[in-house]
Amino acid sequence: MIWHFQSVLAREARKLKGKPYKLEAKLSDAPEIFSCSSLTRYLYRKVGVELPILSIHQALCGIELFRPWQFESGDLLFFKGVHPHRGDLLFPGREINIGHVAMNLGDGKIIEARFKKRRVAVVKLSPRRESEVLMARRILRLDKH
Repeated sequence: MIWHFQSVLAREARKLKGKPYKLEAKLSDAPEIFSCSSLTRYLYRKVGVELPILSIHQALCGIELFRPWQFESGDLLFFKGVHPHRGDLLFPGREINIGHVAMNLGDGKIIEARFKKRRVAVVKLSPRRESEVLMARRILRLDKH
């Protein structure tokens, strides 16, 4: 059930608000300290999905979304970030320099572990910030019945 999957992600994400940020924090540092990509890895692992370590590699997972109105709770949003990874070989013909990932919570909010904030924060996805999204991906989990 996709709705249950999304609600679990959002509920688990909100529990982490205020946790400290550390550049290149590892999954083993969780749930006490997070980088942007270890936050999304940790959250998705909670629902049985393994994501890669780096945000640029997480941008290869799931299906790409092309319009902000398509964004739903649980979708990953990718930004340039402080230390972007060049994606020329991963995304041929596209200039993609991803260095930050956040997770959409729905209702115009995202959760992220960001260098600028130094902590995990729930923030509004303002029109300016929305315009900075380089790519968005929906990570699907197929439940077995």
